[in-house]
Amino acid sequence: MLYVGSSNNIGVRLRGHLIRSKSDRWMQPLYVAIRTLGASSFDFEVLERCEVSNLLQRENFYISLLGAASIIGLNVMQTASATYGFSPSMATRERMSIANTGRRHTMETRRKIAAAKIGKKMPKEGVEKSAAAHRGKKRSAEAVEKSASALRGRKLSPEHIAKSANARRGKKRKPMSPDSIQRGANTRRGRKNTPEHIAKSRAGLIGHKVSQETRDKISAAKRGKKRSREAVEKTAAWHRGRKVPNDVIEKRKATLAITLARKRAESLEISGKRRE
Repeated sequence: MLYVGSSNNIGVRLRGHLIRSKSDRWMQPLYVAIRTLGASSFDFEVLERCEVSNLLQRENFYISLLGAASIIGLNVMQTASATYGFSPSMATRERMSIANTGRRHTMETRRKIAAAKIGKKMPKEGVEKSAAAHRGKKRSAEAVEKSASALRGRKLSPEHIAKSANARRGKKRKPMSPDSIQRGANTRRGRKNTPEHIAKSRAGLIGHKVSQETRDKISAAKRGKKRSREAVEKTAAWHRGRKVPNDVIEKRKATLAITLARKRAESLEISGKRRE
């Protein structure tokens, strides 16, 4: 038994054949033979190397010469056809989508895919093509809800959190463009957090103290900056007419009293040292 094929990337083509042969979904003679006899029963040999433009011509030559499409061969077609640049129709894409709906990779497959992608970076051209393809597209409400449902309640492991923190540490974020800032503001405008979300946020901040180093960084970043009149007016308009809860007022009074008492004690201590 023999099979003749052609490819502009032999390694990828060979791996593709071996992967497909492991699934019963692929019933071509080549894959059935590999599943039945085992991959070790086959010998792989490069018959000829040629230009990509001549691949089909040379493949057809060897199919005819060796009888790969006859009863002793595993080729299905008498004549090879090209798939380079081929784009399936919308009907075919729909059938492929239906066939793959609900399928999930096993954890072993996920680990293999992740290991294969480690250290690989998309070229700038690929990033730009992907961005251009998604630019201006809006996800449907159903798609957004599916994504939210899948992520709802999921907690990151401590190892994942540590890796993310280490990856971001020392890196400076690029300043957001005015358009991005405006889009973010429009998205958040009018949105109100649920009582559960507010309670969780407060619980997460209880007992949390900002280090002196962080305070110094914040102070240095704000030093010398003046808010625009527009920003001041927006803040004033947002607070105008709002009532501060009594418990918040009491907390602010207590904090102010403690601050004043500390400053008074510091001033008395300084004056006492001067008298000495």
